[in-house]
Amino acid sequence: MANDRSTENPYEVPRTLLGPSVVLATSSATRILANRCLRYSLLYLLIPAAFNVAYFNREAFAGWPNPFISMLYQMTNWFWVLVIGLLIWFFGLAMLESITGIIHRCCSRRQTRESWNAALYATLQSAPILAVFGAITWGLWVVAFYQLEWDFMLISVPAGFVAHGLAAGLYLQLIYRWYRLG
Repeated sequence: MANDRSTENPYEVPRTLLGPSVVLATSSATRILANRCLRYSLLYLLIPAAFNVAYFNREAFAGWPNPFISMLYQMTNWFWVLVIGLLIWFFGLAMLESITGIIHRCCSRRQTRESWNAALYATLQSAPILAVFGAITWGLWVVAFYQLEWDFMLISVPAGFVAHGLAAGLYLQLIYRWYRLG
């Protein structure tokens, strides 16, 4: 009669060391939803970002004596929008989870890192609606600055207050949830 242990791989990490929470944390429905919310937020904010870059390129590089250098700078701006967008799309949640792990290591020993990640995932569920309002604010700033040619400070200060308020609506939720976890 063969022993169950004899059929196991002797070099495999024992399942009891990994624990079920590690498997659940990486493939949980809340993590998938949080990643989807983060990606929707990115898509909403890419719309005014694209308009901002387009208007900036048109204004900043108009009338340059060397059209090749002008085009090179403009393509560089679009390249970085693309690179940063792709980085956030593919690695945004992993970066936020890493930052959560660092903060958890510094500030909490009572709760597990998975519970802190769960708080992060719950907070990210409100990100798309805040991103919509952020995109509207940014879009209004772009129109006011580039099309209506309003004074930079006249529009940037109120837009900055709104943008920081929207961001606070996200990170204050997260800090409060982490505080409650301990």
